[in-house]
Amino acid sequence: MTRASERPALFDRLVGAQLKALRRQRGLGRVELGQSLQPPVVEKTVAQYERAERTLSLRRFAQICSRLDVAPHELLDLAQRHVASASSIVLRVADLAHSRAPELEGLRAWAAELAEVLPTGVCQLNQDQLESISARMGLSLPELMHRLAPFTQLTPTR
Repeated sequence: MTRASERPALFDRLVGAQLKALRRQRGLGRVELGQSLQPPVVEKTVAQYERAERTLSLRRFAQICSRLDVAPHELLDLAQRHVASASSIVLRVADLAHSRAPELEGLRAWAAELAEVLPTGVCQLNQDQLESISARMGLSLPELMHRLAPFTQLTPTR
């Protein structure tokens, strides 16, 4: 279970990971996104926003969301639900298996094996499974969730 002391960091990291995923889905580079903001920022600053290493002002966050064509409240709600109920996610294992990000090295082989046997290329992971994967990978649960964020979606809440 996510400890209360980890929630702000996890929330920030999930927001950053979602911004990065949306930027990539929109086919934008960091330089292009940074230059489209007012005032413009350099590539390094955009990367720091995505890694939650630099705090986003509300104004800047709204600008980035506008540029990425997503409502700020939708992105914040998604991150908050991840943090509040990080108990079940749907993981796009096929996408994860093909990722070239070096920080996903240990997860790629596992995802590739799963992708071969899952016709949809997705699987649902519950809290116990997430904790088991994080332990095997030597990662904290927030770190695992951060790394998986671009390849996940929340399961519908009822």
